[in-house]
Amino acid sequence: MDKHTEMLTIISELRHYVELDGTEIGEAGSLMCQLASYSPYVSEKFLKALVKELHNYLDDFKENSKIVEVIETVEHKVKRLEWTNQ
Repeated sequence: MDKHTEMLTIISELRHYVELDGTEIGEAGSLMCQLASYSPYVSEKFLKALVKELHNYLDDFKENSKIVEVIETVEHKVKRLEWTNQ
């Protein structure tokens, strides 16, 4: 697998984690994923380092977190008018 294909595969999986992570780590991961779109304009050395860092981020998320699905119910107070004569 070439570096570009490897990078796209990693990014596809990594995005699932960084989109759910509300911390600076998730934001940094998201920015690194965005850097991938500039791969035609960067050196091979930079691209290799980026793929390595993306892989490290993905491994860290896989080892230290999990994606869980929950049902959230949100309640909020509203006012409405009710007619009392009907």
